[in-house]
Amino acid sequence: MSLERIRSACALALALAMPMFAGCMATTDVGNNNGVDYFARISGTVTRADGSPNARAQIGVSCVGSEEVPFGITGEADANGRFALDLNVPRGFRPLEGPLYACRVLTPYLGTPQAEKTVPIQVGTSTRPVTEITLVIP
Repeated sequence: MSLERIRSACALALALAMPMFAGCMATTDVGNNNGVDYFARISGTVTRADGSPNARAQIGVSCVGSEEVPFGITGEADANGRFALDLNVPRGFRPLEGPLYACRVLTPYLGTPQAEKTVPIQVGTSTRPVTEITLVIP
């Protein structure tokens, strides 16, 4: 999968998913994943340009799989700017090849993002692969 396709999918996901962040998870049923559950962990830091941590930063993650129907999660960084979000993919959100999802990680998740990254998130069925991300607020 090309990075351009991931970015395009994530742009669509964010446009569609922003109203859903209030509820944290989409409720759209687009299939059944053939009974497979997917898991991942997204962890990292939020810092300012000078390297200082951005305590209690709000983190939003908007992801899409093969159908380009978005789902999302939100969380908060700790006092040191660290965060770890467990992604439990809702049934029906089939992954892209890999298996992975194209995800946009941003802070803050409400309003205009100050920092964001579009990344592929590897998922597992019996393990929780970890994707590390650093967000730097200018």
